[in-house]
Amino acid sequence: MGIGGGGDVAGALAAAGAAERLGTPAELGGITWERRPIDPLPGPRTLDEVAGARRIGHGTDIAWERDARGTLAMMAARGVAVEHCLTSADVILGVRGAAHPWALYHDAGVAQVLCADDEGVARSDLSREYLRAVQDFAPGWTELKALARNALAHSFLPGASLWERGAMNAACRAEAPGAERPGAACAAWLATSERAREQWGLEGALRRFEAMW
Repeated sequence: MGIGGGGDVAGALAAAGAAERLGTPAELGGITWERRPIDPLPGPRTLDEVAGARRIGHGTDIAWERDARGTLAMMAARGVAVEHCLTSADVILGVRGAAHPWALYHDAGVAQVLCADDEGVARSDLSREYLRAVQDFAPGWTELKALARNALAHSFLPGASLWERGAMNAACRAEAPGAERPGAACAAWLATSERAREQWGLEGALRRFEAMW
């Protein structure tokens, strides 16, 4: 379930918490200060409330948050990802290029993910979102790979992640990432996690792509 933040990056925490208690995964979003009709001081949620979030959608108004630096630091420390829908932010919110908080999240070390949002409305897809990110923010190849890895690490797939604080899980650490025939211990561990299997497949795809150049 996607929940708009109503102007502050975590304004829908209460609704998200209720949804998840009912067994429905919830994803949070936010809108810009200019579109907020009521609250004169954005960011009414405390850091303790925000700490329950695992992934935040859009987050375009982070600079208007009360204690924005504290919120960014908390997100980085607790592994809370932010989902960027660049075309949606442009078309719906008028936020693009240097006005987008991409650099704020990047510099704070927050995990970033690219998404296409509503493809029928925005007339975009994930490939175009990556293209837009390259055109607007010039990320290098290492950062582009991190975006792809983050998408799976912070997805709603079940199971443990292949990556633990930047290092591969111990069961597979001695293997070539994405190998078609990993060792028995690694293969057995991958069998326990759908998330890790998808991540392993991504590593293989990245290796094959890099071998072309």
